[in-house]
Amino acid sequence: MQYHYGYHRGRAIPSMIRARYLGLSNLAVLEQMSSVGHRRSFKTFCINDGSVQSDRLDEVNEAVWHFLEGYFPTPSAFEI
Repeated sequence: MQYHYGYHRGRAIPSMIRARYLGLSNLAVLEQMSSVGHRRSFKTFCINDGSVQSDRLDEVNEAVWHFLEGYFPTPSAFEI
């Protein structure tokens, strides 16, 4: 909503940003995470923890952990 409000008030402009949506319930999400991690061509990405099948839960949790540790290897000052 804030984008619409900002545009209406003349404080925002329309633009395009490279973004990637990673739905954890998607069977191909492990390959998608790998691609995002290797390419690093997106300005932002969203990892959605939708309905992951219970038999894949441990595998997906571990994959997300490794993905985030690899993508953000250095903790920010807010995490220390």
